[in-house]
Amino acid sequence: MSLDCPKHTKNSNLSLRSKRCSESSTFRPTFGNRGKEPFVSIEKDTRKRDLFAALSGLAESPPRFFPFVTEIRCGFDPTEYDEAAGLSRVELRSRLTELDALIASLTLKRQSLQAASDAIIYPVLSLPLEITAEIFVRCLPAATYVSPSISDAPLLLTQVCHQWREIALGTPTLWQSLAFKDQDVSTKLLTLWLSRSGVLPISLSVTCWDKLRTGALFAAALQFVDRWCDMKFGLPLSSFSKLDLRNEPLPNLRTLRLDYVSQSSDDIVSDIVSISHAVALREAYVTTHPEVIVDLPWAQLTALTLKKGVELHAALTLLETCTNLVTLDISTADDSIASSMLVTMDSVKTLTCNLGSSEPDSSCILDHVILPNLTRLSVQNLSHPRHAPTLKNFIHRSACSFQFFAASFSRDMTADTFLECLRVLPDSISELELTSPRGEFTRGIFSTLAPDTVLPRLRTLRLHGRGVLSDDEYEDLVDMVQVRRARSPPSLDLVSLHLWLFSNHPRMMPSNLRIVQLKALTSRFSGLKIKFLLSKRVPYGRSTHVVLDNTDSGEILLVCLVDVTKARRTDIPCTDTSTQRESGRNAGAGCGTTC
Repeated sequence: MSLDCPKHTKNSNLSLRSKRCSESSTFRPTFGNRGKEPFVSIEKDTRKRDLFAALSGLAESPPRFFPFVTEIRCGFDPTEYDEAAGLSRVELRSRLTELDALIASLTLKRQSLQAASDAIIYPVLSLPLEITAEIFVRCLPAATYVSPSISDAPLLLTQVCHQWREIALGTPTLWQSLAFKDQDVSTKLLTLWLSRSGVLPISLSVTCWDKLRTGALFAAALQFVDRWCDMKFGLPLSSFSKLDLRNEPLPNLRTLRLDYVSQSSDDIVSDIVSISHAVALREAYVTTHPEVIVDLPWAQLTALTLKKGVELHAALTLLETCTNLVTLDISTADDSIASSMLVTMDSVKTLTCNLGSSEPDSSCILDHVILPNLTRLSVQNLSHPRHAPTLKNFIHRSACSFQFFAASFSRDMTADTFLECLRVLPDSISELELTSPRGEFTRGIFSTLAPDTVLPRLRTLRLHGRGVLSDDEYEDLVDMVQVRRARSPPSLDLVSLHLWLFSNHPRMMPSNLRIVQLKALTSRFSGLKIKFLLSKRVPYGRSTHVVLDNTDSGEILLVCLVDVTKARRTDIPCTDTSTQRESGRNAGAGCGTTC
C-alpha cells in the first residue's frame, strides 16, 4: 500500500487524534502492525496523565478559568485579595456602626444640655419689659445725635440676644435720634431708623457733601416732617433751597441748626431758607453764606447763635426783631463798619461774643448793644489793649452787674492788658474762667488777683491753659489763696486748674513742696476746694491726671504718669492704696511707693 494513498492518510490522522485524546490507554494503535504487541512509553504516559488532569480541572470549574489565566500570566493570587477586601469591609462597617452610636449619644447629650440651658432664667431677662427698656434708654450715648454704630446703643443692644433685640426694636425712644452722614450709610437707613421711633419727636443731624444726594435725603427726611424736633443740616451751598418750608407745618420743631459744609467755584448762591409755621421753635444756630436768606420766626426765639457768614450790620438788624432772646452767641466782627447803631435787648442774660481783631477800626457786638440784665459774659480773642475800653464802655452803657466772666486769650495777650481788663470788670463777679492757648499768660495772673481791689467777691477761679507752670507761679498761687481766704469774709471757695500738655515735660509736675502746701490749704481753710488736673493728648484721645481734688468725696493725689521715664520720680509721694487705685484709673499704671 502506498503511503500517498488517501485511505492510508486518513487512518494515520485518526491514529494521531486517538493518541492525544485517550484518557488512560497506554497503547498506541497502528494500523500497519495489528498483530504486534502495543508500544508502551512510561515517560510519555506520565506527561499525558498530568496534562489531562490539568485540563480536567479546567473543565470541572469554568468560573475559575479567567482568574486562573490571570494567575498564570502575572503571578497574582485573587484569593488573598478577596480575603483582604472582605476583612476591610467588615472593619469599615463595624466602625460606621460605632460612629452612628456615638452620634446618637452626642445628639442626646446636646439635647439634654440645651434643655438645661433653656431652663436657666437669667435675672436680667426676668425684669419687666418696661424696666429693661428704661435701662436701654439710659445706655444711649450722651451726644445729642446718636451715630449708627454697632459698638454703641441702640444697635449694640440688638446683638445680645433675641429677647433684647425684640425689646430694643419695640422701644421707640431708642430711635428718636440719628446722626446721618451720606458718606457712611444709605438713605434707607434713615427711613428705617426713624420709622422705629413711632410717633415720638425726632432729633436728626443730616450732613451731606454731595449736592446730587441732597434731594433723596430731603425726600426721606420730609416723611417725618411733622415730628421734627431738633434738626441740624450741614449742606453744600445751593442746596439750602430745599429748606423752603414756609407752607409746611412744623408743630414739634424746637431747635434748628444750619451750616454749609462745602462750596465750589461754580456755585450760584440764591438759597432761601424759610420756616413760618413752627410755633415751638426756640433755638436757632445759623452759619451760612451771606447770600443765603434765612427767614425764621425770630421774635419767638430764646437762644440764637450767629457764626461765620453773617455780617455785623445784618446781625444788628436781625437782633432788633429778637425780642425774647435769653442766650446770644455771636462771633461776627467787622473791621469796616462805621455805624453807631445801638440795640437794646432787655431779655438777654447770657452773651458770648468775639472781640474782633487788633485793627483800630475793628468793631464787635459789644459796641452796639445794651444788655441791662446780663448775668454771664464770655469773650473770645481778648488780646489787644483797646479791648479794655470796649469792655468798660459796654459795662457802663448797659449798667449791668454780671456774676460770671470768661475770657479766652490769643497769643498776643500780655499781663498788663489782662490786668487792665480785670480792673474794668464789675465787683459783682463771683466766677472767673480763663483760657489760653499757651502757658505764658499765667505769669502775673495769681499775683494780680491777690489784692482786695480786684474782684473782691470772687468765689470760683477756673484756669485752662496749655503748657507748664513755673515754681514761682505755684508759689504765687499758694499766696493768692492764702490772702483771699484770710479776708473777712473770706473769698475764693473753689480753685480749679486744668493744664493741657502737648507732651511729657521734665517739669510738668509741681514740686512735692507745692503739693504739700496746696493740701495744707484745704485742711487749714474749711470749705476750700482745689481741683488740679493735668491732661495730655494720647493716640486714642486724651489722658487726664488728677494732681489734687477734694471737690467731691475726698482728696486724690496723682501718683503715676503715662510715661514715668520723663517725669521726676521724686515729685509726689504715694501715700495710700486708694491713691494708687485712683492713679491707675487716670494714668493707666500703678506703682509701689514713688513716681
